[in-house]
Amino acid sequence: MESDLRKVSSHVDKAGMIARRLENENAVIRAEIEASKLSESESLTACIEATKKEKKRLKRLVAWEKQKKKLQGEIDGEKEKIKALERGLAQIIHEGKEYEEKWREEEKAKEQALAQVEEEQRSKEATEVRNKRNVESLRLKIEIDFQRHKDDLQRLEQELSRLNKDSSTDASLLSNNISQTKGEEVSKLLEELDRLDGLYEKEESYDRECLICMKDEVSVVFLPCAHQVVCASCSESFMGGDKATCPCCRASVQQRIRVFGATS
Repeated sequence: MESDLRKVSSHVDKAGMIARRLENENAVIRAEIEASKLSESESLTACIEATKKEKKRLKRLVAWEKQKKKLQGEIDGEKEKIKALERGLAQIIHEGKEYEEKWREEEKAKEQALAQVEEEQRSKEATEVRNKRNVESLRLKIEIDFQRHKDDLQRLEQELSRLNKDSSTDASLLSNNISQTKGEEVSKLLEELDRLDGLYEKEESYDRECLICMKDEVSVVFLPCAHQVVCASCSESFMGGDKATCPCCRASVQQRIRVFGATS
């Protein structure tokens, strides 16, 4: 009986030991289960957090892509504006060069025209000076020739008068030879007078010619000197200035009168 009790007690002890061991093992298993549950919870939380972060990142990425597209569109628009400005600038530069070239050509043409005008003015002034000298020389020559012819005519008229007087008073005393000699002298004097009359006619015709061009007939009277020595064309071309002077007497011309017909 005691042995049975000891056996039972032994079995009870063993069962208690087994029960305690099982309890310990169960505790370990429960702890592991709890730990596993905790780990799964933490993993799930971490996964949820990671998912949230990924969603946020994706949202930021989408927003960034949108912003990138917007910025790219703005950049493309600015590039087009820059290209348009560059084209406008190139056009302005081209037009500026064309305007500058045109301006240079116009300036060159103006300089050439001015040089031509100055050359024509110098030529006109030189021609006026030359014409004035020619007119002055011609006037002096006409005066000298006129005075010389006048003196010659007066001398010949006096000589003819003397010869006529001598011939009338001494006709009865002169021989035929002397009379013939006197006749020849008288004939020569008459020829000389005829020649001088012809010269006077030429002088008169010459006086009707313009002192400047020597071709056209005089037709303009200068006042106050009343000389009529130039034609209408030369009066306009060479005597048209405000300070015109008469080519004959060098007096200042205050008025011009166009006349027709013979000289008054």
